[in-house]
Amino acid sequence: MRTGTPHISSLKRTLATLDAVLIDGVGRPIADIARDLAIPPATAHRQVVTLVAEGYLARGAGGGYVAGPRLLRLLRHLDEKHAAGASPPLP
Repeated sequence: MRTGTPHISSLKRTLATLDAVLIDGVGRPIADIARDLAIPPATAHRQVVTLVAEGYLARGAGGGYVAGPRLLRLLRHLDEKHAAGASPPLP
């Protein structure tokens, strides 16, 4: 990536939302996600609902959010590639 290439702010926020939801491995409520990201709960809600609609997150049994089927499928795909020796694991 070139040094002067601007980053996409909305993508950075989306990835931060995924991190905030998945970092502990437990279903987290929107209020906790919003607090961790220092954003309004309505904004966190829209981010999470969009990620759910796209399959990257899903509603957990306890009402929080967890990794969704699309994200899990991507992770399985990466695991298969790593098991086949396609590339070294990420740190």
